[in-house]
Amino acid sequence: MLPILETPSLTLREVTLDDAPAIQAYAAQESQWRQQAMEPAEFVDSRKRIERYHEHRGPDDARRLFAYVAHEKSTGSLVGQASLSRMTHPKIASIGFGVAGSQAGKG
Repeated sequence: MLPILETPSLTLREVTLDDAPAIQAYAAQESQWRQQAMEPAEFVDSRKRIERYHEHRGPDDARRLFAYVAHEKSTGSLVGQASLSRMTHPKIASIGFGVAGSQAGKG
């Protein structure tokens, strides 16, 4: 399990299968996936995407995928997600993040 990270307003922790319904609620909206570098079909089943993450992230000592969800402290609502992928070269990585449309412009 990845460490929990906190800001004054957010708690970030590793994604779990329990997060699937909340991720699905915002990630499957066209206004959300239209801005992503993924095909719409990849947003159809958040549970399956989380299962694939857990399957392919790698063992702790050689982890290559790191995926977090962000929860707003004041409401407990899932408001976004972030990921980091280590590539085959040790100095190359890919980072991605998504924010629920309802949170846009809130800083």
